[in-house]
Amino acid sequence: MIVRPRPGALAILFAWRGSILPQIAPQVTAITAVACLVVATEQGWAHAIPLTAGIGPFTLIGLALSIFLSFRNNACYDRWWEARKVWGSLVVEARGLARLLGALLPEDDARRRRCLERLAGFAHALHARLRGQDDAA
Repeated sequence: MIVRPRPGALAILFAWRGSILPQIAPQVTAITAVACLVVATEQGWAHAIPLTAGIGPFTLIGLALSIFLSFRNNACYDRWWEARKVWGSLVVEARGLARLLGALLPEDDARRRRCLERLAGFAHALHARLRGQDDAA
């Protein structure tokens, strides 16, 4: 079992590996710039733009965004849970095969040990390949 130290709040906040932030940073920067431009224009020329939006549009956009993020979060959790179930079934099947190898192979300890090492190696190689690491290590 792999036991990793628990990261702190700042380590989680500034984690780049596995984050979507590098991909959406240009869009977020552009939207922020447009929003700053709109606010500066409204503050500088308030007399030229007599209409105000109020809080209604922001409430509706916030509601739609929260529903969208809720569905996206549920979909991500469902994918994670499905992967966890599949990995758990792989571990159970590997253990069952290891028990069967002990019963079915002849009393040749070298062959039995080689088969068990290959079975464990398969699980480790699959784990490394799915994480994008070197599977030969």
